[in-house]
Amino acid sequence: MRAALLQLILITVTILITGCGQNKSATGIEDNLNKIITNKQYMVSSNPNDYIKNQLSAYKEILGMGDEALAYLTKELRTSDQDGLREWVMAKACEDILKDHSSVKEWATGKEWIKKYDESK
Repeated sequence: MRAALLQLILITVTILITGCGQNKSATGIEDNLNKIITNKQYMVSSNPNDYIKNQLSAYKEILGMGDEALAYLTKELRTSDQDGLREWVMAKACEDILKDHSSVKEWATGKEWIKKYDESK
């Protein structure tokens, strides 16, 4: 009886810790995306790369999350009803995480990238 209770407690704690870690990662990705896309200095620029260059450390943090960020970003791209700067930055981050493993060679918008990515799977 005691062993079963201890096992139940360990499983519960593991689930809680794992779940909290995923939320923390999603929050970190969102925080970094917001830093990149709300940079007032580049709000007049039409080049999305300017936003990334000016907040390179935030962008690199997203890339550093690897597959976890890729899963989150592709999910967000699929469900977004927008196709603006945020989606472009998310698609670019996916490309940079995938590197040579990306089957998408040409794209102009985040929604175009995710469509081609999903079609290539």
